[in-house]
Amino acid sequence: MNEINIDYLFFLLEKNMPAPEEYKRHFSIISEIYVSLTLNTLEQQKIANFFIQLDNLISLQSKKVQKLKDIKNGCLNKMFV
Repeated sequence: MNEINIDYLFFLLEKNMPAPEEYKRHFSIISEIYVSLTLNTLEQQKIANFFIQLDNLISLQSKKVQKLKDIKNGCLNKMFV
């Protein structure tokens, strides 16, 4: 049996996670999900690494946007003091 890369599986499940339906348990929701996955562990690793890098890039850009908003607010406060 081939191993499944845990990061690959995480991103696969995260992408396909449906919205919760009232009191329906998570297992019953997840058990209804059908996904196509590759059993090639090298390909899984490459896909997982891509999404990890993408998440890191999104996080860095979000921090950059927040810093720019802080600078903007600081400039506006100085203008109206």
